[in-house]
Amino acid sequence: MSVDHQTTTTGEQPPRDDPLARLSSDEVLKCRDPATGYVWFYDVADGVVRKYHCYHGYAPELVSRTEAAETIGRAGEVATVGEQHLEMLRRAGE
Repeated sequence: MSVDHQTTTTGEQPPRDDPLARLSSDEVLKCRDPATGYVWFYDVADGVVRKYHCYHGYAPELVSRTEAAETIGRAGEVATVGEQHLEMLRRAGE
């Protein structure tokens, strides 16, 4: 006797790569838009995502993980860097 197995589609999307999940506590995600030259960073602390944008002097702004993922997906250049890189830029703006 054979059993016929059928698979059904539930509409669930496969897990996507989350660069924020890979950050260690002393790293930030650096994004750059080559068209505008704008640079911004993301970090995660206690599950809260913060965005630091050059336009706002790299002051932290709370954003949703969804908003961050959409923005990161559109960024031309994305790299993981040490948080000291962001701190250096923040101090230079003072």
